[in-house]
Amino acid sequence: MSARAPMFALPPQWLRGVAVFIAVGAGIYLGAIVWSGAGDSLSAVGSLGLSTVVPGVAVASAAYLVRFARWHWTLRLLGHRLQPAFMLRVYLAGLALTSSPGKLGEAVRSVLLLSRGVRISASFAAFLIDRGSDALGVALLGALAAWAAGRRDAVLEVAFAGLFMITALAAIGLRRGFMDRRLSSLMQLSAWAGRLTAPLPTWAALWTPLRVVAFSLFAFVAYGIQALVFTFYVHELGGGASAAACRCLRSTSSRSPIASASMQVASPDSGADASSPRPSSSR
Repeated sequence: MSARAPMFALPPQWLRGVAVFIAVGAGIYLGAIVWSGAGDSLSAVGSLGLSTVVPGVAVASAAYLVRFARWHWTLRLLGHRLQPAFMLRVYLAGLALTSSPGKLGEAVRSVLLLSRGVRISASFAAFLIDRGSDALGVALLGALAAWAAGRRDAVLEVAFAGLFMITALAAIGLRRGFMDRRLSSLMQLSAWAGRLTAPLPTWAALWTPLRVVAFSLFAFVAYGIQALVFTFYVHELGGGASAAACRCLRSTSSRSPIASASMQVASPDSGADASSPRPSSSR
C-alpha cells in the first residue's frame, strides 16, 4: 500500500496574504450591508423569525453542494478520482476567496490539489468551466424567469446565446488546432503567458455542447434553489411581486438570501415593480 501523499503547505507569507484578503473581503461585505441598510436587514430577519430564516439558509446553502458536485465531476472527467470528503474541503476553502474579482481567488484550489497529483492545467480548467457555466446558468435562469413574468429580458437572452456560441466556437478551434499558432506565440511571449494559456486545451476538451448543457444545468439548479428561497422570503415579508419576477430579480443579484429578503418590495396595489421601495412590512 503506497504512503499517503503529504498535504501541501502554503508558505507563511501566502497564508498571511490569504488571511488579510479574507479579512478585507469580510469587511467590505459588512460595510456594504451597513451602507445598504443594516437596520432594514435586521428588521427583515426579525419579521421572518429564526424558524423561517434558519431553514431557508440551510436550503439555500444546498446550492453549494450542487456546485461542488459539478466541480468534482469535472475533475473526474479529467481522470482525477479523489476522495469526495477531501475534495469538499478543498472546494469550501476556495469559497473563502469568492469575493475576489471574477471569483478568481477560488483558483487557490489549484494549489491545494497539487499534493494529490492534480496539475494546475487541469484544476484551472475546472475553474474556467465553473465560471463559464455559472454565467450561462444564471443568464438562462433570468431569461426564463423574465419570460414567465411576462417581460422578456433581451439582454439576458443575447448574453446566454452569445456566450454559448462564442465559447463553443473557441473550444472547437482549440480542439481542431486552429489556434495552435496563436497559442504558441503567446507562450513564447513570456513564461506567464504560457502558464495562463496552458489550461485552455484541457478546458476545450471538456467544453463540448452536451457537456456545456450539463454544466450549465448544475448552475441553473444551484442558483434556482437560492432564487426559490429568495421568493419565499419576499412573500413571507408581504411583498406583492410574482414568483417569476422574484426569481428574475434574484438571478441577476449576487446578494445572499437574507440580504435579498431585506429589499423593499412593492405591494400589489402600489403600481410599482418588485424593486420599488416601500417600508418593510411585518407579519
